[in-house]
Amino acid sequence: MTHAPRPPQTLALPRAVATLALKDLRLMWRDRVGLVFTVWFPVCFAALFGAVLSGPGVPQRAPLALVDRDGSAESAALVARLLAAPEARAWLAPDEDHARRQVLAKRAAAALIIDPGFAKPDPPTHRAHGAAAPAALALRLLTDPSRAPEAAALRGVILPAALTARWGAPALAGPPRALIHTEPLGPGAPQLGAPPSAGGGYAVSVPQGMLWGVMGAAMAFAGSLVAERRRGTLARLRVTPAGLTGLLVAKHAACAVTCMGVCALMVLLGVGLAGLRPVDWPLLVAASACTSLGFAGLMLLIAGLATSEPAASGMGWGVLMLLAMLGGATVPRALMPPWLSDLAGLSPVAWALDAFEHALWRGGGWPAATHQLVRLAALGVLAAAAGAPAARYLGPARRGAPDT
Repeated sequence: MTHAPRPPQTLALPRAVATLALKDLRLMWRDRVGLVFTVWFPVCFAALFGAVLSGPGVPQRAPLALVDRDGSAESAALVARLLAAPEARAWLAPDEDHARRQVLAKRAAAALIIDPGFAKPDPPTHRAHGAAAPAALALRLLTDPSRAPEAAALRGVILPAALTARWGAPALAGPPRALIHTEPLGPGAPQLGAPPSAGGGYAVSVPQGMLWGVMGAAMAFAGSLVAERRRGTLARLRVTPAGLTGLLVAKHAACAVTCMGVCALMVLLGVGLAGLRPVDWPLLVAASACTSLGFAGLMLLIAGLATSEPAASGMGWGVLMLLAMLGGATVPRALMPPWLSDLAGLSPVAWALDAFEHALWRGGGWPAATHQLVRLAALGVLAAAAGAPAARYLGPARRGAPDT
């Protein structure tokens, strides 16, 4: 009796590895949800980043509010030059308070206040070296700290226009810094000569940190819910008095509480270490609560649609990263092309960032943030309502026996 020759050991190992690799590829191909977020989402990210880095065909016109308190021929010439400047989209505001509100409401990247005395100071070359700036500054630029690139570009437009309007030359020898006093708006809207706003750049970074913490908490709960469903825990809990619905409600509540805790921790760190002073504590609590409810609802939806932990991770972080990019948590909206910046209004990350900023330093109170809070709360209700049935019907009974 003859036996077929056994393949050499050197060939058996590669064949086994190839067989296992093909098996994993077939499993991945069968997991259509995981495949979408493994293959197609990188394409979306590449397209969005390319759009951001490429920018529009022409430079964006940064919005600039103008207030002429000098009323001289020179200040009128400066206003005319800025209204006609192709690099800026300028308009006249009735008064300084209105211009400040335009900046804090994100309708303007900056506001230029032309104070009385713009037509009087001597050129920078005639001032003694080290001389102090005049008590009443000729020009003040009120800026939005979250739109620093646009404010810097506007400063580069304003300086030569001011020099030309006042002395007939776009540039003079000597430093022209005394012409413009830059005043970043922030908590308490500091007055002229006051120290910088409390919190500084942390007034912008703390809301972003809060959003990333909320997204991380939501993904952690989504992964745990998918693991419980795969192991059969959800099926066994159907016989408890709470039932599956009670379990999902408890999971949603625990995720929301965790997100609230992350927000509170970030605010406390900002207050204790960076000197951040929120301007509206009740609004900050409401913004944290609505954001937590909204992203807890997204957690249930992601966990309900995912068929495995890898699919939940790929889908969840893919969706959240896309929303973070559109909402300005990764790339400032000021750097986006206009069409992409308009899409930011569809992202719950943008809603949460706007609500946090109004409560932390922008001001405006409840009227400025109510529509964002309503959107976040509605997102939480609708996403949870869609995710709970998905978690029920896409469980182990449909996808296969639970692991033991």
